[in-house]
Amino acid sequence: MGKLMRNIMYIYYVYAYLRKKDNTPYYIGKGRGRRAFDKRHAISVPNDKSKIVFYQIGLTENDAFKLERAYIKLFGRKDIGTGILRNLSDGGDGVAGYIPTQEILDKILQTKIKK
Repeated sequence: MGKLMRNIMYIYYVYAYLRKKDNTPYYIGKGRGRRAFDKRHAISVPNDKSKIVFYQIGLTENDAFKLERAYIKLFGRKDIGTGILRNLSDGGDGVAGYIPTQEILDKILQTKIKK
């Protein structure tokens, strides 16, 4: 495998959005490029960019999915009563081509209304 292909494979990262008051994470994500800064999210991106932290960079997509799942499990999800994150899934599932169910759309709407 050529050097360029190896570099392309390791372009993913796992990131978190931190709360203003106590720096605890409220969202864990997997991305590449500017994904962590993209405001087209179901979850609000912090205005203060120091509240976006990168747990690990230079990952394969598969490794990024695994690490995302591990952090979501560690911190737990608010929507199912297991922790502090606003994530609506256990991670590792990605959204490319994903069509959300009505239940997920309703949860996203309720999250935005409560802000």
